[in-house]
Amino acid sequence: MSRGFSLVEVLVALCILMASTVVIMRMHMASIRAQSYAEGLTRAAGLATAKLTDLGGLPLDSADLGQSWHQDPDNPVRESGMAFYRFWSVRDGEAGKDVAMYVAWSGKDPAEARNFASQEELQASRCPRVVLREFLFTPDW
Repeated sequence: MSRGFSLVEVLVALCILMASTVVIMRMHMASIRAQSYAEGLTRAAGLATAKLTDLGGLPLDSADLGQSWHQDPDNPVRESGMAFYRFWSVRDGEAGKDVAMYVAWSGKDPAEARNFASQEELQASRCPRVVLREFLFTPDW
């Protein structure tokens, strides 16, 4: 009876080690991508909330609350090395204005965020984005 491992046993062990290393590296890369997306999503939601707050402080007859598609004049907003683009659309209602705030940024896809000319152009893009809605009421005085 011989002592030690045969060449076949060593090769099998190395194959198992290599396969498990590949799986661990893929999981690590997936977690890095998820963390990057989560960071972009968090920053985009904060930027959308900040702009909605700014718009909420404007008079309802302000040009920024006109019924149309608006691009933020500060685009691109840079935060932590990422470029974010803010847009909003406004629809008039009986009791005020319905505002939909969009924030887009460039992700891993080749589709880059940019100043989109319309909501349809933004929707056709594959770049990640968030959408927040708010209704601004007409004062009753």
